[in-house]
Amino acid sequence: MNSSLVRHVEFAHSKCTISAISNESLTCTLDHEPVCGDHLPKLFSIYGLVNNSVNLTETTITCTVSSVTPTTQLNLLGGDNITITGTQFPWNLETSTVDIKFTDTLETPCIP
Repeated sequence: MNSSLVRHVEFAHSKCTISAISNESLTCTLDHEPVCGDHLPKLFSIYGLVNNSVNLTETTITCTVSSVTPTTQLNLLGGDNITITGTQFPWNLETSTVDIKFTDTLETPCIP
């Protein structure tokens, strides 16, 4: 692989600083923690995005929740600020979509 043709590498919403390139491989270090989700590496050359091999499988990065506060006396009509702490969450919300779903089906009916 000709290093002068490589612009940059990205993986899991993070650019990767290239440390070595050979004819068979490329080694780089992520600039940020990877973001959870299913990801393939992206290699950008001077000609644009290089297609991955069809045999390449996605790597799954899992988010881990270590705490949620508050956990009681939430207003069913909304307005509460909930803080979720954990790992592998998006660090750049401009390039990521965060979707949170609750399994508790308790709700307050809306009566006009």
